[in-house]
This record gives sequence, C-alpha cells and structure tokens, in this order.
Amino acid sequence: MKYLAILMLAVSGVVHAQVLSQRNITVNGDPGFVERVVQLPDASGAQVVVKQILRVHVDGSLTYLPVLQYEETASYYRGMCEAMGGSTPSKGESTWGPDTLTGYACDAKEDRLHAPQGMQNGVWLKSTDP
Repeated sequence: MKYLAILMLAVSGVVHAQVLSQRNITVNGDPGFVERVVQLPDASGAQVVVKQILRVHVDGSLTYLPVLQYEETASYYRGMCEAMGGSTPSKGESTWGPDTLTGYACDAKEDRLHAPQGMQNGVWLKSTDP
C-alpha cells in the first residue's frame, strides 16, 4: 500500500522560515505564476534558500507543480522526503492556502513517514537558528 504525506509550513509555524523575495513571472505564456524565494531548514535543521515556482489563484491560494521546479528545488524536496523514509511523487500537484510559506508531498510505502531528528508533524520542535 502506498501513502502520501503532505507537509506545509504556515506563516505562524514554529519553524524559522521566511519569504526572502517574490516576483510575478510568466510560464509557458501564462502570467499567473510567481517565483518565491524562501529560507527553510533542511533535514539536518540547517537553513537553506529554496526558489519555488507557484501558480497563484484568485483566492490567494498557491499551487506547487513539481514539473515546473528548478533542479535545486527538486533536490531539496527529494532530500526532505528521503530523510523521512519516502520519495517525492512522480506526478501531481499540491495546493496551499494563502498564508502558507511552502509545502511538499512525499510518497511512502508504510503508513507513516519518520521525521528527521527534532521535527514532528512537519514542524521543527526547537529553533533551527544557528
């Protein structure tokens, strides 16, 4: 049996994460996208910068499409999923609420992914600041 875990970080979350910049971009002739640069913890808790391409909806929600991401971004999410015993989905998309900084989905063969040390339910339990 295959399971899907979706982890999202909201602005009010415990983790130290922040949007560094965001700009409107056009993807394949469609101007309804943004390129968002966020600072996030990696699986070891170290801070990294991740650049995402997101579709913006009228209600402010955002859709993450794995096929549109930069290789560095895809590598970050692969590493986070692998750290929890899963893998990134080969297809699909994730839609988040307007207050969500970032999110990702992991496939797993077991009913539960294990979190990296210090992380529970997609949230870092202690500050990851250096």
